[in-house]
Amino acid sequence: MDIGTEIDRSFGDGPAPGPVDDLLAAGSAVPATPSARHRDRGTGRGRHRRRRSLVEHRVRPVRHGLLTGRGHRPDAHPERQCQCQCHADPRPTRQALRGGELVALTLDGRLAVRDGVDILKRVPNPMGSTEPATSLGLEISYRGKTYWYLLDSDGTQSTGSSHDEARVSFPTLKSWLDDQVALQSGGDTLALVHFAGPGTATLQPLDGVTVVQQRAGVDLGPDFAGPDATTAVAEVRWQGETWFVLARRLPGSPPEYFPTAASVSAPTLAGFLDYARGRYAGGAGLR
Repeated sequence: MDIGTEIDRSFGDGPAPGPVDDLLAAGSAVPATPSARHRDRGTGRGRHRRRRSLVEHRVRPVRHGLLTGRGHRPDAHPERQCQCQCHADPRPTRQALRGGELVALTLDGRLAVRDGVDILKRVPNPMGSTEPATSLGLEISYRGKTYWYLLDSDGTQSTGSSHDEARVSFPTLKSWLDDQVALQSGGDTLALVHFAGPGTATLQPLDGVTVVQQRAGVDLGPDFAGPDATTAVAEVRWQGETWFVLARRLPGSPPEYFPTAASVSAPTLAGFLDYARGRYAGGAGLR
């Protein structure tokens, strides 16, 4: 009897949950560009980033958040339709899904897909990884919901996964991947505005951004910010599109900025605040 095989069989495919939130912390000061490193922190809300060691069979969370398009970009046709390839040996792909993932890369770069998942779009190697490492951007559908994924494998010991519901803050898979790639490569997340100073809630536009209107003192509930935080929201125009930006400065922490395209939320500032309030009340947040 092969004990390792029997242990693997005892796990089966595991549960089949959708993407989940993780309690991670990050953040830094904002440069004078439309971007800054950040993620939805508040009471710990943030998108899930998992790095899984397939050699040692351990799971450990690593830093995760949103990113701008610094660094490598997806190919010239990032949203083309694709079909997954089936593989003769199911064991590596079965192992890759043992943590309940919907999709995952194996160490050798093969895509593992849970039953019931449809692959809608694929972006080959958006992180610009060099062999044996590789990466893959995906748009998938599962149980009536659409998700965006950034998967990567170092080709030797571990694989990683970042995911989010589609069109929560970003309008396209490419724009979401640009943000994710920048974070994973040490770049900057999209910010668009910044606080004018440490003692003010006034927001100023960054390069190429126009502020249409803004409000200070945004109340979106305790999952966004507590009573001691400085908060604001701005409606801005950037690259011909309308965006809304939530800003907060928690005591003892650097400012954080969370832009959301009007095309995925609401056409008006009041409508966006209702949208954001619902996201935080539901425990999901915007990132």
